[in-house]
Amino acid sequence: MNSLAAKLSFAFIAVVVLGVASVSLLVRRETTLGFENYLQAGGAVYLARVADAMADLYRTEGGWGDAQLLLQDLARGPSDRLVLTDGSGRVVGDTAGQLSLGQEVGKLDVVNRAPVVVNGQTVGVLYLASFTPGPGAGLVQGQGRGKGPVTGAGAARAGAAGPPAVRQAGPNLEASFLASVDRAILLAALLSGAAAIAVGLFIARRISSPLGDMSKAAAEVAAGKLTHRVKVTSGDEIGRVAAAFNTMAESLEWNEQARRRMVADIAHDLRTPLTVIEGTVDGMLDGVFEPDRSNLESIKEEVALLTRLVADLRTLSLADAGQLKLEKQPVDPVDLARRAAARVEPVAQRRGITCRVEESGPVPEVEADPERMGQVLGNLLDNALRHTPEGGTVTLSVFPCDGGPPCPSGGAFPASGVVLAVSDTGEGVSPESLPHIFDRFYRADESRSRKGGGSGLGLAIVKQLVEAHGGRVWAESEVGKGSRFSVALPARSVPARGLDQS
Repeated sequence: MNSLAAKLSFAFIAVVVLGVASVSLLVRRETTLGFENYLQAGGAVYLARVADAMADLYRTEGGWGDAQLLLQDLARGPSDRLVLTDGSGRVVGDTAGQLSLGQEVGKLDVVNRAPVVVNGQTVGVLYLASFTPGPGAGLVQGQGRGKGPVTGAGAARAGAAGPPAVRQAGPNLEASFLASVDRAILLAALLSGAAAIAVGLFIARRISSPLGDMSKAAAEVAAGKLTHRVKVTSGDEIGRVAAAFNTMAESLEWNEQARRRMVADIAHDLRTPLTVIEGTVDGMLDGVFEPDRSNLESIKEEVALLTRLVADLRTLSLADAGQLKLEKQPVDPVDLARRAAARVEPVAQRRGITCRVEESGPVPEVEADPERMGQVLGNLLDNALRHTPEGGTVTLSVFPCDGGPPCPSGGAFPASGVVLAVSDTGEGVSPESLPHIFDRFYRADESRSRKGGGSGLGLAIVKQLVEAHGGRVWAESEVGKGSRFSVALPARSVPARGLDQS
């Protein structure tokens, strides 16, 4: 039984069968007990009325002359046995005809009993005993039951008691009633059980069918068909699992596309400088190029680009593996910004761009790796200088934040922090490209050359390093007016001194 539908169906059927069986048994038991109590109470009332009639007979006739005939007329049915004894315990009447008149009553299977009282004295005892009639039952001293005239006080008393009960032989009423109850319980159990099983099988089908579809879809995705999706048919837990599966498949598809793009971009970025180096060296060997300083510097520049690309790839791989080591220490963000700006100042002067640092208010220290954060600011400044035309301005701003704008809201970022923002007056980034600006090997302008547009790894490294420091990074841009890249770092927490820390 490996099918989920079969397991669910078996579980539903087992629950239904156990439930119906337990309910049926409980109903049967309670019905039997209730009916027996009802019969016992009814028998007591009936016996009291017969005892009153026998007392009237005794009072009228001064004895038990017609007691046998009156008992037979007052009997309710063949399953009831009425036995009457006098004050000395001798039988004066027996509707079953099994006890002789005048003998001692002996042992009876008594259901109930009632005294016969006349003028405050007990003149006899009336017994209601269980009895199963057989052939010839109901005969007393040669007279057929219900046959022959009832004379004297017996006749008068019988008339006062009303019409005699049906006296022909018939089935036991209690057994007949309980049999009809059993049939009703069985029919109800079969109908309710069938309905419950049908509903259970339907529910099992509804549950197992989407899971089966997801199982097939998982096999398709595992086989490499990342475009396969499952149909979401409900909003319950199974529907949410299906939606999560589709999201996972989309993520896998995007990651696979990104991986392929990354491999292609890496191959391109490695092939280009290697081609330049190979062409220059071949030219020198063939005598086309002179092995002078200019050609050697060209080779050195291409080697530097290769070295930087390999270093960037190593940084990203270490960050992805969680093995990027950070030598954190207390750092002054203003000093960090000034040193980063000083390193790019010669490049900015050569390009005719103004590079400046702005401070706003007292800024708390941060716990950071100075070298890695210097790399972050260097990448942002290099990106800004590359996209700013001659005569433009690149500004590195440092200011505190207290949880409100422009600090990031929500998440795990603390209420107190520092923002370092690099702004430029370049061409800006289009709204379509802005959400992908931190993706690896992404270039907002694909037409840029490799040297002019960079490798596409700088901003990805910025994001990885900032998040490794517990910070946030985001970009804002307006086409034609420039861009602003902001890095928020949590302020350094200084433990209180002189306080009991226990």
